[in-house]
Amino acid sequence: MGLLPTGILGEINGSVGPVVTYLLNGQNVIRAKGKGSTKAPSLAQLANRQQLKVLTVFLKRATIFLKKGFGHLALGTKHNYHNLAVSANKSTAVMGEYPDQYIDYEKLILSKGEIAQASNPAVERVENGLKFTWECPPSLEFRFHTDQVMMLAYSPKLDQSVCIDSGAKRRAEQDVLPLGPGMLKEQLEVYIGFVADDRLQAANSSYLGSLSPD
Repeated sequence: MGLLPTGILGEINGSVGPVVTYLLNGQNVIRAKGKGSTKAPSLAQLANRQQLKVLTVFLKRATIFLKKGFGHLALGTKHNYHNLAVSANKSTAVMGEYPDQYIDYEKLILSKGEIAQASNPAVERVENGLKFTWECPPSLEFRFHTDQVMMLAYSPKLDQSVCIDSGAKRRAEQDVLPLGPGMLKEQLEVYIGFVADDRLQAANSSYLGSLSPD
């Protein structure tokens, strides 16, 4: 059943005959209803499905980062941050052959944009979390000085992540990502990025490596 919340000439939400309509980024989108297939999936189809499944498992744990990292690119389009993140990573960050495909954490892209990428970023374990450092060179345009850091640590073993998407200003050159005792003793995949003060731009994310447990 389709709904007409603003009258017959307005937006339609739901199913109408052979099509489905819905709102995406403020736009009314229409698509044909999917048709089921009785054919057995091909090897390529199975591989594609596994690629998406493997990638989605991780992306669900990085939602906070991805919203700021790709959300600005979705504005005014028929895409959303998740679609763009999948597109950016599906062909480059998933390795191996079906049925043994896996994530290459070093190749993951968690944000894309035109503002300055982290300069000489580094990370180290501290008592209550991870200390991130970077540089804000005097030569860097002043408009980038107020960008805010985004930090993420992911534990493959626990399938858990901790993220801050609005951390210290770039000019502070450091920040700490607090972690609980459980995360602190696990191997962690670590990422850093920056989001503009107005949230309309982001920097390409950087992979800071895999930190082994103490």
